[in-house]
This record gives sequence, C-alpha cells and structure tokens, in this order.
Amino acid sequence: MHTAYIKTLFKTQRGRLNNLSILLFSNIYMAGLGFVTTIKIANALGAAKFGELTYAIAVGTILAANIRFGMDRSLIRDLTHYPGRFNETLTVSLLIRGLLFCLCSITLLILVTLPDSILNISWGMFWICIATMLSPLQIANVFDVWECQGRHAIYSCAERTIYFILIWTVLFLEPARLNLELIGGALTIAVLFFLILQYHYAWKRLTPNLKGMSIKHTKKSIFALLSSNKWLWMASLATLALTALNSIALKHAAGFSDLGVYGASFQLLSIGTLLLKNIARIGRPILARQTTPGSISGRGIIHFLVIYLAFAILAVSIIALPAIVIPKKILLTFFIPEYANGYWVLRLFGICLLAYVFDILLGQFIILLRIDKVFFSARLAAGMVSLTACLILAPHFGATGAAIALLAGEVILATVYILKATKYIKKLPTTCL
Repeated sequence: MHTAYIKTLFKTQRGRLNNLSILLFSNIYMAGLGFVTTIKIANALGAAKFGELTYAIAVGTILAANIRFGMDRSLIRDLTHYPGRFNETLTVSLLIRGLLFCLCSITLLILVTLPDSILNISWGMFWICIATMLSPLQIANVFDVWECQGRHAIYSCAERTIYFILIWTVLFLEPARLNLELIGGALTIAVLFFLILQYHYAWKRLTPNLKGMSIKHTKKSIFALLSSNKWLWMASLATLALTALNSIALKHAAGFSDLGVYGASFQLLSIGTLLLKNIARIGRPILARQTTPGSISGRGIIHFLVIYLAFAILAVSIIALPAIVIPKKILLTFFIPEYANGYWVLRLFGICLLAYVFDILLGQFIILLRIDKVFFSARLAAGMVSLTACLILAPHFGATGAAIALLAGEVILATVYILKATKYIKKLPTTCL
C-alpha cells in the first residue's frame, strides 16, 4: 500500500521533483562558485574597494526596487488568479518596467556626471548599478507559473557562467588589473545574455504585444497595474531600510572599509538567501493556487505551510548554524585577515538567516492573500526600526552595529507575519480545517 502511494506520488509530482532537483544543483553551482569568486574579488580588491563594490550594488538595488514596482511579488498572483488576462498583464508589466528602467538610468547618469555628486559613484560603480537595475526586467514569475523553474535555473547558471569566465580570466592572467570597471562590464554582459535567453523561450509560448490594445486601453491597464501594486512598491522601498540604505548609512558612518567587512560576511548570508528563494520558487505556484478565491482549503494550507517552513528551516540551518557557532574560523579560512574582525557580523547574520525563513515564505503567503497593506505596514515598521538603529549604532560599532540593526528588522517582520498568518488560519471555517 505504501509502495503504491509512493509510486503515485512520484508520478503526480515528477515535474516538481525535476524542477527541485535542477534548482538544487544550480543553487549549489551558483552559490559555491559564486562564493569562491566573491572571495577572490574581495581579497584582490581589499576591504575599501570591496566596500565600493558593495556600495554600488546598494545604490543599484534602491533603483531596481523602483523599477520592479512590487511586480516581482505580485505578478505570479495576478497571472495565476486571472489566467485569461495573462498576455495583457505580462505585456503591461514589461512596458512599465522598461519605462522605469530608462527613467532610473537617465537619473543615475545625471547624478554621476554632476560635479561633487553626493553619491560618490565612479564609472565602474555606474556599470555595476546598471547591471543590478537590469535584473528587474527578467520574467522569472512567468516561468514559475508555467512550473518551468528548472529551465529558468539553467538560464541563470548560464548567466553566472559567463560572469565567472570573464572574472576568472582576469584573475588568472592579470589579477592586478581587476577593478570595478571590469566587474561592472562582466555583470552587464552576463545579465543581458540572461534576459535574451528568457525572452527567446517565452515568446515561443505566448505573444505579449500591444497590437491588439488601443492606446486608451493600454493607459488604463498601466494605471490599473500601478495602482494595484502601490502598497507592494512602498513595501519594497521600506525594505530598502533593512538592506541597501543600511549599507549606505554604514558607508557614511564608518567608511568603505567597514562596509567591505560587512559585505564579506553578507556573502555567506546571500548563499542561504539564494537557497531559500529557490525553495520559495517551488512553493509559490502551489500556494498561489491554494489561495485562489473560491478554492481555499484550510486543511491544505496548514499542511503545506508546516512542511514548507520545516523544510526551509532545515535547509538554511546548514549555513546558519556554522555561521553562528564558528564565525571567526569561517572568515579566516576564506578571507584575508582584515575581514576577520567582522566575526560578530557573520554570527548575527546566521541568526538573521533563520528569521529570513518566516520573512520570505510567510511574507509570500500574506501577499497571496491580497492583504498588501499589512505587508507594507510590517515592512515600513521593520525598515524604520532597522535604519534608525543603524544610524545610532553604526558610528560607534561599525559593521556590527549595522548587522544588529538588520537582525532587529528581520525579527519584527518574522513576528508580524507569524501572528498574521496564524490569525488568518484561525478565521477559516471549521469545515475547511
């Protein structure tokens, strides 16, 4: 009986298991080689220059949040809940993101060329920002709806491979020539190739175009999508206070060297976050279907969330626990000695990674329930607490102060989402449970 059940389960879930397997191996490849590459870059540049790289990514992340306009979180919900408007929704979202990218690029270019710019951005940092800003133009949500996450992961591996080849070629031939200009150029080339691969495949399956839409209807659709995403967009801006704005505040409070130490420890956190996001990509379409109006099953939601959260905690613990227990040994093993002073930063990031599980997975659940105001309010409160704490602590404790501020914000988010999700589930009719 158990054998028959397992065989049936394997047959029905074969596609998802294949996707999960590809995501697992691609995650190991990108996280492993990416971590080694980042270590080489950090050690070659030194803490101060690596701080400049971290700073450029932070500025690019702020602009990228405005380009996404919350659509990275809402698009899978809209495409799943309203499949009849699939092409129209995708077309309008790409049009909005394309226009916002152009606007942000022009703004950044003006700021770079201004004399004595307060951003202190070099041309190398400019190209790093551009590469970061191109990321919101990808269509990962479309692949998630089609449950083609494996294919998208392969494309992502191809992007990373191009970047790795370009960087390692310089590191092997003339490591002294590695600078921000080369890193920015490599990132931009790789991201453009990634976008071409995605669009080439997607256009075979659908034809998102504006030919059948009048100008009036297009304008109406644009404003409707912008309006429906305003809370998520503001939530994304509030989230910046936890990450990018913290980095910028740390740079101005303690300098590029402290930001470089912070950024080095953050690389280990990024590996765990990457793993967690790939787990979320598998669960997101399933959760989206379970929260479709008219087909909500309380029993199914509880069962899925318990397994979902338990699996995610188990997965990230592989990275979080060593970071908490032996942070200094990890830093001395991988980085040059000037980064080892940030061992408390890494320890705090290990704790933060466990809080990320509830932030990312239950935050996703809140969005699918369309209670965007709650999502925004939690993000705003956490962001303000985190940024305020960073402004107070960073001048005195440097990178450690910024890490404490980030952890405080993540604990607030995890607590709010746990309470809200529990409250929602308790309200479900007993027949659903």
